[in-house]
Amino acid sequence: MGDRWGAGQVRTEPETRKGWIATLREIQSRNPQVVVASHRKADAVNDASPLAKTIEYVELGDKLLSADPRPSLADFVAQMVEADPTRANVTTLIYGGAVQGLK
Repeated sequence: MGDRWGAGQVRTEPETRKGWIATLREIQSRNPQVVVASHRKADAVNDASPLAKTIEYVELGDKLLSADPRPSLADFVAQMVEADPTRANVTTLIYGGAVQGLK
């Protein structure tokens, strides 16, 4: 299910993001009672509620990265943080936006 990510692998194409969303929806459709997110704050709950928020978050990222004109890197990061200020790793947004060529 979905792509595997590892050191040196960055997949940010629209098709991959849509595939990631589809994978999250497939997991969501199975009505899991416990979901342990890999990038989460230590005190976060381990229920299925993060699935819907993650889907919305990835959809927003895809919308911003697919926009014409594309946002600046600073605007991309600001809009993503504004959408979900509880995300733990802003560095990932900066890196992801830079890999996408945002300046």
